[in-house]
Amino acid sequence: MDMSGQYASQPEPVLGCELTLMFAFEGLRSADLLSKSDPFCVIEQFDSIRHKWRKIGATSPLKNLSTGSWPESVDIRFMFEETQKIMVRVYDFDEHKNHDFLGEGIFELGSLMGTPGQKLAVRLGKPGKGYNKDRGRVIIRGEKKGGMSDGYLRLHLRGHKFDSKDWGGFGRSDPYYVCEKKVGANEYISVFRSGYIKSNNSPIWNTYDIPLGKLCSGDVNAKFRLRVYDYDEGTKHDLIGDAYVSVQDLLNAAGKRTMIPCVHPPTKRKYQKSSYKHSGEVEVLSAVVKPPPTGVMLDYIAGGLNMNLIVAVDWTASNGRPNDPRSLHFRSPNALNQYQSAIASVGHILAPYDTDGMIGAYGFGGVYQGQVSHCFPLNGNPHNPEVHGVNGLMQSYEAALHGVQLSGPTYFAPLLDVVNRTVHNPELSQQSQSYTILLILTDGAIMDMEKTVDQIVTGSDKPLSIIIVGVGSADFSKMEYLDGDNKKLRTQRGRVASRDIVQFVPYSECKANGDLLAKKTLAEVPEQLVQFFEKRNIKPNPPLPAAASIVTLGDGGNAFPSPQPGAPPQPIQAAATAVAYPQQPGTGYPVVAAVTAQATPAYPQQQQYPPTAQATAYVPQQQPHAADAGRAMLNRAYQL
Repeated sequence: MDMSGQYASQPEPVLGCELTLMFAFEGLRSADLLSKSDPFCVIEQFDSIRHKWRKIGATSPLKNLSTGSWPESVDIRFMFEETQKIMVRVYDFDEHKNHDFLGEGIFELGSLMGTPGQKLAVRLGKPGKGYNKDRGRVIIRGEKKGGMSDGYLRLHLRGHKFDSKDWGGFGRSDPYYVCEKKVGANEYISVFRSGYIKSNNSPIWNTYDIPLGKLCSGDVNAKFRLRVYDYDEGTKHDLIGDAYVSVQDLLNAAGKRTMIPCVHPPTKRKYQKSSYKHSGEVEVLSAVVKPPPTGVMLDYIAGGLNMNLIVAVDWTASNGRPNDPRSLHFRSPNALNQYQSAIASVGHILAPYDTDGMIGAYGFGGVYQGQVSHCFPLNGNPHNPEVHGVNGLMQSYEAALHGVQLSGPTYFAPLLDVVNRTVHNPELSQQSQSYTILLILTDGAIMDMEKTVDQIVTGSDKPLSIIIVGVGSADFSKMEYLDGDNKKLRTQRGRVASRDIVQFVPYSECKANGDLLAKKTLAEVPEQLVQFFEKRNIKPNPPLPAAASIVTLGDGGNAFPSPQPGAPPQPIQAAATAVAYPQQPGTGYPVVAAVTAQATPAYPQQQQYPPTAQATAYVPQQQPHAADAGRAMLNRAYQL
């Protein structure tokens, strides 16, 4: 706790980690009549803000090869909470004329890093000509980098004689500080906020661990802005002053009683006078750069962590009848409603990490089987509420619009009780790692706050993160309380949450940008996951071996382990066309099933894809429904 008795704000989560991407190729078609091609590739990343591709790397040409690997690699920062699309364009080098274009393939970084062994292959195609012809494949491997950017700064600061901002300068300030990273000529973004100290102009803050990757991209000499504010409940916080420092400056000042002045920008006359010096000073009690923590989320995923997604949708009457255009559940033939958009945006990020491709789907606050239920299966199957991927979730949601009557009130506790019992795993250990993300979509204030807090506090000891997306324009102040960023949740009996597991985001802040919605809702998940396992001394397992090869659909939606070449097929019983292959040597998969399935776009926004596409996927047969999982994985390639 801070000296005021308030719980300090938790440091914001580590935003991703540095990766090295390596590229190989096989089966390239020759553009020359008498010889093989001299291939090189250009790597581009999609800029979702500017909506265009930008070059991030290229390789040198290799002479007369149809299969091989390029020596050059590309470094990139992997962001779990973002959709990061990468395109690889392959050309045949020609010294005397324009290079011949051999094909391109697109994949998502999440699909690569969620695949065992972090290896996948992308089938090459040409715009407008599809991916049906065999133009070869590009194989991509991802490897996590170590280094300074994965470490953190452990910082302990004291303030001295800050200006009083309350009661006209007669009341003491409630100071806290913010670290802001420089991202442009005069642009800064907040990357960390301390807790505030109540009524103390010379505060001593808690010691905090601040990720170097967020603060300065690992460059200890890069300047960032340290801003000190006066905290005000319910009103805008008052700026006390700024200091521009580097990590190295803080290391040099640590323990030497060196004072760093905090200067207010010259926005008022009193700050423009020659007599004005500063608005208080900061002393560095201690500062030390620490190595990376035991593991980051990607390490756990690479080691075989089983991630699960559960989605719950609000069916209370305040949403409005689905046939009313003003309803949040309105079924428009031309656009997704807010619930559908949130499902697609967040589900698309999480889907590549869900081991079996199955998503738990629930509703609450509706009339189910003749009576009001605060937790019912969206697919109508109480014995198995899971659906196949995001498309299956969309289909179950649309079906429920016809069969579930809106009711109320809004209770979270029954749903959270079911989820807490679902994620309870006595087998959780170093060898058996799993983690669940619950996405709750709701339109208003909850009516069972005390019971909900009890369930969240219980969930804080389980492998669980809860994301709440508020749709519509209702009062979401109680959701902000559940978020627990500034004060840990406490039950009526005094039990305190062991960690913050809730993230709340109003849909209205991101409705024009699905990528931004996913980024805001998922930003805290990596740190929450790592915090859970580290508290139990569960470390990442060694990375799983890569499958023999990987096949993806041309648009880069997903990746699938493929069988050992030449393995004799044996029929298996499955709902789809499928054959089984013997165990792959060197992999953890006992059997691999090859599944042929069709994927058809479900919404008008997807018409840039072919009306119907057929592809064969190879999926680990780790359960009896491998073929079903294969179809679900294929469908993901066509989701929004």
